[in-house]
Amino acid sequence: MVEMLLDWNKDLSKDKDKNGSTPLHTLVSAQSEDNLRIYCLDFPNMWHGLEKHATWRILDANPHAAYEKDKNGLLPVHIAALMDRMAAILILLKRCRGCVALRDKQGRSLLHIAVRNKVHRIVKYACQEPVFAPVVNARDNDGNTALHLAVEVENLVIFCHLMRNPKILLNVRNKKDETPLDLARSKKTLTNFSYAMNPENVIYKTLRDAGARHGRFWGDRVQQLCIQNELSSLKDEENRSEEGNDLEKRGKIEDGKKNRKKKEDEEKKDSDQLTDSTRTLGIGSVLITTMTFGATFALPSAVKATNNSPGVISGHLGAWYFDAFMMANTLTFICSSVATLCLMFSGMSMVKLQIRRMYFQVSVFLTSSSLTSLTVAFALGLHMVLASI
Repeated sequence: MVEMLLDWNKDLSKDKDKNGSTPLHTLVSAQSEDNLRIYCLDFPNMWHGLEKHATWRILDANPHAAYEKDKNGLLPVHIAALMDRMAAILILLKRCRGCVALRDKQGRSLLHIAVRNKVHRIVKYACQEPVFAPVVNARDNDGNTALHLAVEVENLVIFCHLMRNPKILLNVRNKKDETPLDLARSKKTLTNFSYAMNPENVIYKTLRDAGARHGRFWGDRVQQLCIQNELSSLKDEENRSEEGNDLEKRGKIEDGKKNRKKKEDEEKKDSDQLTDSTRTLGIGSVLITTMTFGATFALPSAVKATNNSPGVISGHLGAWYFDAFMMANTLTFICSSVATLCLMFSGMSMVKLQIRRMYFQVSVFLTSSSLTSLTVAFALGLHMVLASI
């Protein structure tokens, strides 16, 4: 249909609707790619198939359509990145190589848009193709690179695609003087207690291990420490203050109170998180302890004697798998019991928050260790039951 209309009147490809969108804008946003074999980029007849694509036909009729912006400042290549249209991007880059560096009114390239909207396929393609090298570290109007945006959206797949590109610069600063590591630091959980495998924590640790540096963070940190020291001295003055203090000192004291109140609120939030997590982990730890305690005194039926002498241990006694089963079961019981004891302390509000965090971290390690030992014990117990048959 597109081909027929363009053969009739090529000027149709230049028309715009009320939103400033050309037919090419509409095409790359609306056309489905379900029936196109473009997901494998080394497909032998890929270009032969793409030459029949409607996007190719419109560019034949009007090559300048690739450089037309709509009212939102978006070009067709930006719409294609936003809507995950790989075929349209391949065609646009083939016919108009300069599209790769085109920006919208916010200064974003197609890579910025793909990262912001978590379009994994486009980001992966852009990180593998040399043609995207000029825009990998390009900055938008706010000074953010694609890596800044990947940290901001907290998407590990997007972040990993970018980090695999050797041309990625880790220490580019945006207009707020923030490097990606600064942004990752601000995205981390504000409290000191959080799950280590949360995306924000993984991103921060990966950037730090890769050699990324802070920009603004350390200066802010030093300033914060100075403010805290000043507030500490103001607290002492508050205890000795009398009604004759001037308004300026009273204002500083009020600021000190607000900061202390904020710190207390953060500690309370941290304590509530720790209590909830302790309850959840405690259920699993107690179940493992109960299970292994029962298994120790109720050995699998294959271990019991098959003759008329009750309680006599069969030939399994002394076998390597029997000894290993008892060892794994005992280790599971010890780890889960100590983990349960640590969880009891980590859930007590009377214990200092720092100590509660330490107990919880120990219990997480011991619970995971007990689960590993329990898996080994299950496999060995199954072997004892089925070995004879």
